[in-house]
Amino acid sequence: MVQNSVMVGFFAAVTHLLDADAVREAVADSVPPSFRELNLKAFEKGLEYGATALTATASRADAELQVQYSLE
Repeated sequence: MVQNSVMVGFFAAVTHLLDADAVREAVADSVPPSFRELNLKAFEKGLEYGATALTATASRADAELQVQYSLE
């Protein structure tokens, strides 16, 4: 289940299709309480990696869009 949470975080960061807070809440609600903290940490790592991967490979125009969407 933890690998899925990492990928969900990565997907949220890369696509911006869903609000990260909404996805974070969905992850928390979808796992047993005993695994909630671990899965939320995994989600955050995926989110962080997705944001880092985008910034590292982005052109200037892509980077400007990334900043614009992150502020919304």
